[in-house]
Amino acid sequence: MAAASTVLLVACGGPTDPGERVFLRKCAGCHGRDGRGRTRIGATHPEADLAAGVLRHGEDFESIRRIIARGNPGSPMPAYEGRLSPAEIDAVTRYVEELPARARPTPAPEAAVPR
Repeated sequence: MAAASTVLLVACGGPTDPGERVFLRKCAGCHGRDGRGRTRIGATHPEADLAAGVLRHGEDFESIRRIIARGNPGSPMPAYEGRLSPAEIDAVTRYVEELPARARPTPAPEAAVPR
């Protein structure tokens, strides 16, 4: 059934990155679709901005994965271990790692200088 869902999602123009799919389904409500934390929750929790490249608990894969899996007690961040598969947690971790690079504006190409 998962393969059929993936095919349908791709055919409908949805994200093909499995980490992005998990992020949009489970994380965007608090962190925003772009990861910048511009949400009701993010307004009172600056750590909700994942695109800034400064994560309270560390920017490396293992630190991000640990927070996703175990949550952050005392904050709105829930634990996803047991709610997401290990593969889904790994995929969304990789996606979150890449958010700062995705959020940076792409520099405009330099104009050709006539000779």
